[in-house]
Amino acid sequence: MKNTFLIFVSIFFVFTVGIQAKTRIVERPPYVYSSTTMLEIPRVTLTDTATIVDFDVYYRAGKTVKFSPSLALVDGNGCRYAFRSCEGMVPGKRVRMPESGKLSLSLVFEPLPPKTRSFDFVEGLNENSWKIYGVSLTGRLSDDRKEIKRLEKRKVSESGLSLPDPGLTADSAVITGRIIGFRKDFGRQIEAWYNTVFDGRQQCVTGRVDDNGTFRLSLPVHVPTEVIFSYDRPLRFFVVPEETVNVDINLAEWTRRGSRLLREQPSRERLAYFSGAMAGINDEKVHDTLLIGDFWQRYYSSLGKIKAFYKMSADDYKAYLLHRYDSLCVEIDRQPWSEAYKEINRINNAVWCALLLNRYSLSLRLSYCRFFKGPGDAGPYAFAQQFEYPDSSYFDYLSILRPYFDDGSIVWGDRFGDLVNSVMREVKLKKKTRPDLWQFIEEADSIHHFLSGEEKSLVRDISRGGYDLLDESDKERVWNMVDTHKKYLNFFLGVISRNGNVSLPAAFLGEESAYFDWAEAQRCYVKLKENYTPLDQDDRVSLRAMDDTMFYRILSAESDSLSVYLERNRDLSSRLDAPLDSLSGEDLFAALIAPYRGKIVLVDFWETWCSPCRIAMQQMVPLKKELADKDIVYLYLATDGSSNKETWSNLIEAVPGYHILLSLRQGRSLSSLLGISGVPTFIIVDRQGNRVKKLTGYPGVETMRRYLLNALNK
Repeated sequence: MKNTFLIFVSIFFVFTVGIQAKTRIVERPPYVYSSTTMLEIPRVTLTDTATIVDFDVYYRAGKTVKFSPSLALVDGNGCRYAFRSCEGMVPGKRVRMPESGKLSLSLVFEPLPPKTRSFDFVEGLNENSWKIYGVSLTGRLSDDRKEIKRLEKRKVSESGLSLPDPGLTADSAVITGRIIGFRKDFGRQIEAWYNTVFDGRQQCVTGRVDDNGTFRLSLPVHVPTEVIFSYDRPLRFFVVPEETVNVDINLAEWTRRGSRLLREQPSRERLAYFSGAMAGINDEKVHDTLLIGDFWQRYYSSLGKIKAFYKMSADDYKAYLLHRYDSLCVEIDRQPWSEAYKEINRINNAVWCALLLNRYSLSLRLSYCRFFKGPGDAGPYAFAQQFEYPDSSYFDYLSILRPYFDDGSIVWGDRFGDLVNSVMREVKLKKKTRPDLWQFIEEADSIHHFLSGEEKSLVRDISRGGYDLLDESDKERVWNMVDTHKKYLNFFLGVISRNGNVSLPAAFLGEESAYFDWAEAQRCYVKLKENYTPLDQDDRVSLRAMDDTMFYRILSAESDSLSVYLERNRDLSSRLDAPLDSLSGEDLFAALIAPYRGKIVLVDFWETWCSPCRIAMQQMVPLKKELADKDIVYLYLATDGSSNKETWSNLIEAVPGYHILLSLRQGRSLSSLLGISGVPTFIIVDRQGNRVKKLTGYPGVETMRRYLLNALNK
């Protein structure tokens, strides 16, 4: 009996060990490419009976997500392994994100074969589905490793460690390259974003990756320019007019650096391998950890959110930012970079700092209003009451920029176009239209008439003794009074420029500074690109008078091209009258689309001031040509009062389609009906007049093509 028991225990032990041996857990498996940053795989568990993939889903708290019913795993032979179950999630049904913004799920699939080295996760069949490719079960990524090793051995070109001539040119820059690890079933679209040197607005050039992973883009930049190359995630480097930059991108390393779970893992591989123009500097750029632009961008993006600026004077604000500028100058000098790349960072540091210093009034006002203790609408009046505009000495920081304007290297500043615009608009001496809010309230019949006796007494006390002597309850009463009567106080908020004959830019940059040519060129460029108005004779005379003849050559060529384009498209663009202003809501929308019943209608809500709207219109041009023989109508709706009527009238000449300028009331009515929270917003209407799709923001050419073709084929 004892022997029988021992035999039973031995068999049970061997059986248990055998079962355990067939369970394999892979923690944080690396992968080659992901179509989304919302998904991470912390763990894969493999058994004889199932493959369990743990997912962390990242998204905004309270929003919903869903997995497609067709989700599956795919091995290297193309075999699919179906989804079985997941506690807390049903494919096709939405799941609400928790407050943490992170949702953890365990998805159970059919078992993968024992010798499987990697797999793909495919959430759905359409282009926008979540996909994670090349999930390694060995902890190593074997694809294209030989090519990576070859590139790692290649020395960075020393010839690419000097700065090219920053002068203007009319020729384009070219980007060529290859995505190492690319497969035919990966996403194809690539983008290159850059800021135009003339006005600082972002522009985008799009292209597609070939079957072998290669690509080519041509960018109409006129000076050496930083670009943001995007293939689902950004890569920053420089391009040069008349030259080619070649970049081989290590896709697996690019993916690792973008992963929340994998980015902290050590790697000896480089992200990108450059040759051609500025190869050495670009290598420094993509491996730069100081990130001067990102440092200043955080301030720029946080205007009005920085508590340190609350109740700051303009001079204190200036000292605060210049201290950070000086600290970054020291950090730049400490870096192991080439002198050329250090110089680019010094210029960027100066341009960013000056840009924020120029906007002192906006930054301080927004911060004051955000942290003001009182009714929100009274904040601007409280700020105007206490704020003192600085004298001309405030702007002496512009002298930091003078040597860069003098030698032309200022164009290396990534926000150079914005800088020129802000100097034109903001570098002025200003003063308030009224010296004291309380005196203004006491003397202005328009508001004094509406105050109660108690309120009049309170205002009188402040005028005589000062606001700071009030206790907290009286201060609260004062600002509640201001909030109640604010419609009578708008005049108090005004400021006037008092420059007189003093040119502050000339005082600190020099009377012969190239800044003035750039400012005039920017005015002409805005006329062409914003107002769609060709240059007149006076504009051309002004450009011809500049020392650099390229200003005239580039902008006059742009003007001539615009004139030809407007003439060619004049008959393709139709300006329609808005429906009766008495119509609203569903009746108004029905009247707008009624003439096109039986066709697919793409309704584009846009405004003239909206740069993304214009970029979308430009990117739609090839798609319109491709679908020219289809029953699709393009209806563009803007709103009078939000859009400048003259600009609208000029701009629509260059955009084939039907155009209507709605009244302000009609625009608000449709925004309420359709839930339009921003522009551009697109509504696709089917042949029967039903709204079948709404898109806020331009989704890209591929996505738009798919939605339009889906509507056509129904």
